[in-house]
Amino acid sequence: MKKYFLLLYFSLFITTIGAQNSQPAASKTYALVVGISGYQDASIPKLNYADKDANLFAQWLQSKAGGSVPGYNIKLLTNQDASIAAVYAALNWLQDIAGRNDIVYMYFSGHGDMEIDSASISKGYLLAYNSPPNNYSNNAVSINDLNNTANILTINNGAKVILITDACHSGKLAGDVFK
Repeated sequence: MKKYFLLLYFSLFITTIGAQNSQPAASKTYALVVGISGYQDASIPKLNYADKDANLFAQWLQSKAGGSVPGYNIKLLTNQDASIAAVYAALNWLQDIAGRNDIVYMYFSGHGDMEIDSASISKGYLLAYNSPPNNYSNNAVSINDLNNTANILTINNGAKVILITDACHSGKLAGDVFK
């Protein structure tokens, strides 16, 4: 019986030593934070706090409570800075920079909408600053593209992704012929 306890103790000791030597590298945190209250097309209703919410979220990330993320690891795009091209460039930046065990936030506050394509399939979109009030294909941020980016970040890069969206989808949104 003593042999078994000694063997168990020795096994636990070796396992503990091995665990101490195999600690993962320190992770980094990156974020794409988008908030759009006013859109280029006047027929898209204004929102009161989307840009403010995005600014507050970016500030929280930089605080101790939010992980003390350096400002250069955060792409903050609000209102006119949140064009379709800028959002997609930032998504590509995340794919290029995030690595194993890194944490990636993708935050969006603004309008969202759906379109039905020729095959009667509903497709979701997040409206960028310069998105039109309809015809979103190639003119808004596709939910499928966000999903693909999250998959690349998690599967290929080994990062952890946190997606936060506050996307209004109101019946008064321009382009409501598709609702």
